[in-house]
Amino acid sequence: MTATVALLDDPGVRSGFLPAIAPRPLTLVIRFTGPVDRVTTQEAILQNLKGAPDPTDPAAPRIEWQDETEARLRIPDVDARPGAYVEISLDGARDRDGLPIKSAGLRMALVKGRAAVWRVPVGGNGSAAKVMDVYEPLTPLAARPDGSRIYLARPAYHGGNSPLGIPYMYDTASGRLIAGADAVDLSGQVVLDPASNDIFFHGTSLFSRFTPDGRVLHDQKGVFNSLRGGGPILAPRVSGDGQRLSALLLQSEADDSADLLIYDIGKRKLATYFDIARPHDNGAGGRHFGLEWSPDGRHLLFDTKAGTGDAVECYVLDVVSDQKVRIGSGCRVGSWSPTGDRVWLAGTGVVTADGKAVLQATDGTERAFWSPDGARLLIGDTVWEIATGRKTRLSLPAEAMGKAYPLGWAADGRSVFIGFTEREGD
Repeated sequence: MTATVALLDDPGVRSGFLPAIAPRPLTLVIRFTGPVDRVTTQEAILQNLKGAPDPTDPAAPRIEWQDETEARLRIPDVDARPGAYVEISLDGARDRDGLPIKSAGLRMALVKGRAAVWRVPVGGNGSAAKVMDVYEPLTPLAARPDGSRIYLARPAYHGGNSPLGIPYMYDTASGRLIAGADAVDLSGQVVLDPASNDIFFHGTSLFSRFTPDGRVLHDQKGVFNSLRGGGPILAPRVSGDGQRLSALLLQSEADDSADLLIYDIGKRKLATYFDIARPHDNGAGGRHFGLEWSPDGRHLLFDTKAGTGDAVECYVLDVVSDQKVRIGSGCRVGSWSPTGDRVWLAGTGVVTADGKAVLQATDGTERAFWSPDGARLLIGDTVWEIATGRKTRLSLPAEAMGKAYPLGWAADGRSVFIGFTEREGD
């Protein structure tokens, strides 16, 4: 028999993960795949419980049985001192036949936290309106243009270097948090697809899609591995029209050049562009590529290490004509404009799809958000007019000053979403 452990009302905290949670009275749901021996199982749970008040305390944790296959462990008091945690193990628990119950248990770091999101007018007309405020150690990632959903993430492993996390959606009308069904890689770019309202996580180790109904779908690397038979796959991407998959393939981890793979889903045809790019340092000691499809699915924007130094160049490949054009140097891949005729390059600014300079912005900022009409960029707390280069600072609420960061534009083009997160107890 096996058992799973989860936090009541929060399926993002469950067996196998070590997530950070806000300190509060906790109720852990323990579900068994069959009937159990209640006496030995209850004794095992309480004796193995760590990080909560002693079982002899009047306010001690207690177990409430729902039926023979589900128990609820209620912990009325927890404290989030630095390093505090709650750990539950089922070692010694038995099923009705006296056989041991297998379970991964659960260890939860107790971390105070808060996440908030504001809708901020552009141009100083009106005041910022708070659309989300939750006392959980979550990180806002993106917002739907209509403001109906905010997308967030919770680290899957506390105190380690793992890039994995659990994605969440916050419904601004009901105040309900919806957890994703699986972990995603948070180390790369997070992109909201306005057509499907799916969130794409372009992680270094995993490419995932988080759907509006809470599913987490992985990943395009398996497609290429089956077609090419192995080798490290980096930067997998799906074209905006959903018709093509792309990725960069290394022959080994030590390989210094990569092949570009493009798979036409409808035609079941694989195209390979050999030795097209070289990985560069991602700033954290890892190897990195940028790779982004244009909105029409015809052009690929990618970056590559140039020469023997640390310089990086950016290119656009027309996958119909196979023509490749260098559009920038000293840059990193950014994002396409909504109309697909301009490109934001981190470290350079805005250029046309054939490399003509439009707006210089060399402050090193990686993230920039295009307005719905493609005429402005949101960079940090500043809106840039692309045609004139004019900059306008956002009027942020006092509690967000120096802490908030951009999440994207509202659909009306007259306001933007700004996120904020804070954590204590790490």
